[in-house]
Amino acid sequence: MGVRILSVLRPPRFDVAAREHIGLALQQWNHVLNGFVQLRPALLPSDPSDRMLAELRRSGAWIVLKVDSRHAAARDRVAMAVTIGGRGGGFV
Repeated sequence: MGVRILSVLRPPRFDVAAREHIGLALQQWNHVLNGFVQLRPALLPSDPSDRMLAELRRSGAWIVLKVDSRHAAARDRVAMAVTIGGRGGGFV
């Protein structure tokens, strides 16, 4: 069985520190996953179409998004991350 490669996309509006944190997290996950799955960083276009998002999700890609404090997901002080989607990709 070969390595499954999943794209992890981020919007261009993330600052340098956030990009570095995302890159470090992906390196750590790739180490822990031990080659079974490999997460590859990629840049999400600034205004992706609904069709593009659907294609990315079908391919198993994950999209990293920022959520501000007004969003209901941010009010859960226990959560370190929130995912929307399932086995076939989604948002984190």
